[in-house]
Amino acid sequence: MPGLEEDVRAAVEKNVDSIIKDPKKAETMFSLFLTAQGIEPNLETILSFINGLLFGMANDMTVIKYHMPIESEEEILEIVNLLKRRAWEMRQAFINTRIVK
Repeated sequence: MPGLEEDVRAAVEKNVDSIIKDPKKAETMFSLFLTAQGIEPNLETILSFINGLLFGMANDMTVIKYHMPIESEEEILEIVNLLKRRAWEMRQAFINTRIVK
């Protein structure tokens, strides 16, 4: 596979868009989940958890559809850059919910 498949990229983007659409709801849900496991739900752990979920989802989609995990350097760099960019957007959305009360 030459790079991250478009349907995989689109699924990641769609999931991030849904988080950004209602960041308060998303942060509350992820915080409850992390707290229940004894993990402090600060902004960094929430973003790390979300990025892990999104990477796992992208990898699972790739395995199911193309019978191989994300493993090429090009695919990994693409998903890292995508998640890095979108994590910044999620961070801003979460921070804005704290500013606008």
